[in-house]
Amino acid sequence: MLTVVGVALGVATLVAIDVVNGSSSATIDELVSAYAGRATVSVRAASGTLPADAVATVRRVDGVRAAAGSIQSALLVGEDRRALPYLAGTGDEAALRDHVYERGAAPGDGELAVGGSAARRLGLDVGSRLPAIAPTGPRELRVSGILADTGVGRANGGFVAVLSFAEADRMAQRDGRLDAVDVVTAGDADAVARRIEAALVGSTAEAPAERGERTKRLVASLQDLLRILSALSLFVGTFLVFNTMSIAVAQRKRELGILRALGARRREIVGMITVEAAALGTVAAIAGALAGIAMAQGLLAAVNRQIRLNFVAGLDDQLVLPADRLLLLVAAGIGAAVVGALGPATLAAAAQPSEAMGAPRHTSVARPLRLRLLVLAAVFVALAAGAVAVQRGADDPAPGSAAALALMFAIAVAAAPALALGVRAAGPLADRIGGLPARLARDSILRATGRAAVTAAALAAAVTMVVGMASFIESQRRTIFEWLDQAVNADLFVSAAPLGGNSAPIPIDARLWDDLKRVDGVRDVDRFRQVRIPYEGSYVAISSVDIPIYLTRGRALYAPGTDPYPIERMVGRDEVLASDNFARKHGVAQGSDVTLLTPDGPRAFRVVAIVTDYTTDQGLMLMDRSTYVSRFRDEAIDSYAVMLDPSADRARARAGIERLQGGTLFVQSNEEFKGGIRRIVDDFFATTYVMEAIALVVGVLGVANTMLVAVLERGREIGVLRAVGATRRQIRRTILIEAGAIGLAGALLGLLGGAALTVVTLTVSESTTGWVLPYHYEWGSAISVTALATVAAVLAGWWPARRAARVEVATALQYE
Repeated sequence: MLTVVGVALGVATLVAIDVVNGSSSATIDELVSAYAGRATVSVRAASGTLPADAVATVRRVDGVRAAAGSIQSALLVGEDRRALPYLAGTGDEAALRDHVYERGAAPGDGELAVGGSAARRLGLDVGSRLPAIAPTGPRELRVSGILADTGVGRANGGFVAVLSFAEADRMAQRDGRLDAVDVVTAGDADAVARRIEAALVGSTAEAPAERGERTKRLVASLQDLLRILSALSLFVGTFLVFNTMSIAVAQRKRELGILRALGARRREIVGMITVEAAALGTVAAIAGALAGIAMAQGLLAAVNRQIRLNFVAGLDDQLVLPADRLLLLVAAGIGAAVVGALGPATLAAAAQPSEAMGAPRHTSVARPLRLRLLVLAAVFVALAAGAVAVQRGADDPAPGSAAALALMFAIAVAAAPALALGVRAAGPLADRIGGLPARLARDSILRATGRAAVTAAALAAAVTMVVGMASFIESQRRTIFEWLDQAVNADLFVSAAPLGGNSAPIPIDARLWDDLKRVDGVRDVDRFRQVRIPYEGSYVAISSVDIPIYLTRGRALYAPGTDPYPIERMVGRDEVLASDNFARKHGVAQGSDVTLLTPDGPRAFRVVAIVTDYTTDQGLMLMDRSTYVSRFRDEAIDSYAVMLDPSADRARARAGIERLQGGTLFVQSNEEFKGGIRRIVDDFFATTYVMEAIALVVGVLGVANTMLVAVLERGREIGVLRAVGATRRQIRRTILIEAGAIGLAGALLGLLGGAALTVVTLTVSESTTGWVLPYHYEWGSAISVTALATVAAVLAGWWPARRAARVEVATALQYE
């Protein structure tokens, strides 16, 4: 039962993370597909928006059958100002997209239609009024209809809205400019796409599916981290199966010997044991899959919150459960159980019948075998080091995953010799402190080192995960928070919604700039805008600020090796500051040029300095606002950074700002803004704690399993000890000391593994994000998890210890 629970927990984490990642990806695909409709080519500006005549231009391209333009943005709705994505189309809309209404009609001026999910969550029906925040300020729109769950209505799980183009154009202040033009082509879609790019300068044309894949690559770093952790959890569960089947084989050694003597073939013995493990694995995998689905419902909101904060605004929390993937994951759990049983099954089949039918014997790890195991562990460590070296030049985490797996195998192989050496070395001291029970516990471990080592290895793997991830998280948190304290130093931040609340913020009215400067106590106001544009198969963030004002509130944090540059010269010039992670990922150096696709076509910008920045893992370039507006034709503003006079009354100045635009502005102090960013960073890693805890629970279950069977297996020994005068208390102490020793040994081995796993995760982070994070070993977590693992192991041994102490002498001496 303990084995089933342990494997089920491992499978549950695997299923939960796979379902969560799959659900997020499926929602992104659905959003892109529903917006694109029947389009074979989707046209977007490389940056900013497409001109108002883009649809007419595209229609003139040879091979275009139909073209529909659209504004694709979001409204802020509800008390939490959540982003509600909307679509407003123009052109050959009916040829591209289906607008099917469950009830009501298409929206007109001052109206919107909403999807079924949006209607349910926001309590709307036909005729309802929906207060919303748009770039021009607060609006109240009438609900004209409820979309059916098909066509555009299925986008984002139904959490979507449709507006008339005229209404969206007014709210977004677009003057007819478009976010996209979707095209139905005749003939070769790729050839038509190239002709469209040539006709519409500054645009990119690609299949909608390609855009969806590019968007999903943005969230890959988060998903890959979760996958690695879930796979390691199942790996710990496999240890538990190995341990259980090893004990089962040892208990039934005589029975297996009799079967062999009666003519059973070796492959039949192997088959019998593996089928038994498969039966355990099947029950565990099915239970784990059901538990994983339940876990996924809770994890999805947390993971999607991070995706909304950093990548895709308004992404809905809809759980997608593909039957084929669930069956595959259940099969993975059963496979892990079978793999865990193969070793014990092979050893049982290889034993000679005469040997197997003899009296049970305990064998410790022989010195030659101990040396070979240490050599094998060193080989796995070398393989892990090689994979880390390969990871440094890779842009996906596969080598890092292989390194983590090799590290786990090294721990597994080294557990037996490390446990034997450790127990022998600590024996004299333990004997003086613990007396006879400590000596009996030590002898028991040395006589069955293999069994104890498997349990210690499972616990070590769990501790490796906990300490490794805690150290990685601390390395990232400390670095980002130190950068945040230096880089963010305006007094107040003004936006339509909490900064970081949506990855694509609702632009704020540009006319507010003058209003803000007139508020009593305001010294100056900086305008901030950030967009994401394609670059070399990925994306790069382009940020713009008013450089003269920016210099009064901040300073550039030059990356090591960068020569200082007079940043005030950047005003009005094609010059940028490049983040160090962008420079690392794309091989950019100070003084080199980068070519960006602007509305007027490709244009070169000079990189005048490399700066330290942790805004986005895609990389960032900072330019002066005048340059940005001139080259990218985008005057939108995401937020304002407000600097106050030193003598100003801060509360009064803030109140004056909050009264602007009908009191709908979101104003944060410097401390509130930084606190929000810190919460975002902490939330980013919150889901990893769940998996670490599960892995630790699985490891502790292994201790309970081992100690319970050890008591059953040593019935005669316990009876003899009781017969010669051992007290119940001494028996209990012996079992508890043995459990504690295994727990402590596993924890100490896990501390070393955690230090190595931190190197692996930092290397994966560097290769996928470009960020070089300093190594911080999280000693607080290391000490606490060591104590926790040891205490948990002792507690896991409590029931077996009580059972051993209650054994009747006569009954125990009759054992076998």
